[in-house]
Amino acid sequence: MRRLLPIIGTIAVIALFLIGSRLTSDPQERTPGRLPQAPGSGNVLGTPANAPAPATAAATPTRKPVRVPAPPTIGSSGLVTEPAPIIYLTAANATYQASLSLSGQGFEPGEDIHMILDDQDQKGGTELGWATADKDGNFGGFSFSLDWNMKPGEHKITAEGSASGMVATTTVNLLTGYPWVNPSVYSATPNQTIALKGGSFTPGEEVQVHFRSMNDPPIATIKADQYGNVDAKDVVVPFAPEGNSSFIVVGKESNAPVTVPFTILGFYPWVGLSSYTPHPQEMVGFSGQDFAPNEPVQVFLNGLGKNPIATVYSDTKGHFETAGVYEIPLELAGKNTFDFLGQKSGKPVSVAFEVRPLEPVLELTTYAGKPGTQVGFVGNGYAKGETINAYLGKVGSQPPISTFKAETDGTLKGAGVFTIPLGTAPGSLTITAVGDQSKASVTLQFEVLAFTPVALLSDYAGLPGLTIHFEGRDFAPGETVSIYLKSVESQPVATAEADENGAFKDAGEFSIPVQGKGSLSFVFVGQESGAKATVDFTVLEIQTVAPGEGIESTPGPTETPKGGAPS
Repeated sequence: MRRLLPIIGTIAVIALFLIGSRLTSDPQERTPGRLPQAPGSGNVLGTPANAPAPATAAATPTRKPVRVPAPPTIGSSGLVTEPAPIIYLTAANATYQASLSLSGQGFEPGEDIHMILDDQDQKGGTELGWATADKDGNFGGFSFSLDWNMKPGEHKITAEGSASGMVATTTVNLLTGYPWVNPSVYSATPNQTIALKGGSFTPGEEVQVHFRSMNDPPIATIKADQYGNVDAKDVVVPFAPEGNSSFIVVGKESNAPVTVPFTILGFYPWVGLSSYTPHPQEMVGFSGQDFAPNEPVQVFLNGLGKNPIATVYSDTKGHFETAGVYEIPLELAGKNTFDFLGQKSGKPVSVAFEVRPLEPVLELTTYAGKPGTQVGFVGNGYAKGETINAYLGKVGSQPPISTFKAETDGTLKGAGVFTIPLGTAPGSLTITAVGDQSKASVTLQFEVLAFTPVALLSDYAGLPGLTIHFEGRDFAPGETVSIYLKSVESQPVATAEADENGAFKDAGEFSIPVQGKGSLSFVFVGQESGAKATVDFTVLEIQTVAPGEGIESTPGPTETPKGGAPS
């Protein structure tokens, strides 16, 4: 039996060698399917695992194993040594951003395999990610791409089993290839800022960025670095019609234009008003969005015309917000529109609004009083500085009793003071105020109170020849009061001037006639107000007495005088 062991070992070595040779000579047929990968695998260098390579980054469709595993050998103990693991690439040569796929075999079943790319400028290399071996120790479909900032030339890829420690390597040759450019976005509105990144230009050359045509001046100029890469971070999208367009990027030395498709998005602006139902002379503000950045926006009234009523300016985001831009004309009424036109975007916006008539609020400083009472007006909502006429009774039946002006803000504060005419009958008095510009008419009611005058005497009884004086209250302020004896048809026996409170005291002098007998009536009449009051005086009789007899005193009046009480 011991003699057979070397023969059996030799046969096993030959069989394994044949199997290994077949695996390495035709790896395409034995590429295992893609297995689950560790988090982050296949996308370490910024390119999605399933992203197609740019047209300028085609890869050579061949696989390049690093080495063919050595045939199994028999150790001194007579045991067979296992072959080393192998990794395969879909391409031996590749350009920037080309998508590459890595597969391998010969690792420990189920172990995690760490992928590292030897980046010539980065110590320790660049981590590509992780893959997991299947039950047979194989993995496949690990995708990655070569970043644009890598140096051209050969780069080594290392796969190391985390459990077994087994290592396999292969290489990829990074070609400079045809220049390529990728934008940060493929669509934007005019005046937005985008970024352009590219590679495979002549190192250090000046690279110009054109839009739509190389016949137009470049919109940006950038310089390729020592690797031929470009990175423009602040490229402003020019104003152009909405739709498909392109950037054209060309190096002055390489002179190989790269066309980058790009879509110009349209503007869809809208505008809001601070008030959609303003009054005449009210200030209206505007707020707008989605206009072109930093563009003047003209504002028109009732349709786009030659003469804008205002111009507002959008900010860097195409927004604007302005307060109190336009004052509604006094003559404007009903339904109207504000029309906006961006001077760069060319997009019109129309906003409807309706002008309400002025609706002033008006009040009296007092709502009741006797003739002679002073009355003023308090209010708001009138046209700025307009003239207001106030009438008693029906408008136009007589001249206005007061004419006054509103303030510059349309308010009234104790304006138009007038006096309720003396002689106005007690009851409700209509007062109407009309604005000459707003045409607004406001009607108010004032309650006219009756006078209740009081007539007083210095004495209410006495002998003929007694001199008395007169006193009165509650007549019209400042009016003349005539005092009559018995009847107003006779000549007045005295006159008095009422003070600001309608009162007077110790007015006139009157001597009781010698022939007077019984009761004398005095009538007080206000010459402007027409107010009347009556008071009586009792004339005492002179009695003749015999010598030595006393004179019996005569009692004074016991009744309250008509029209008042003794003071």
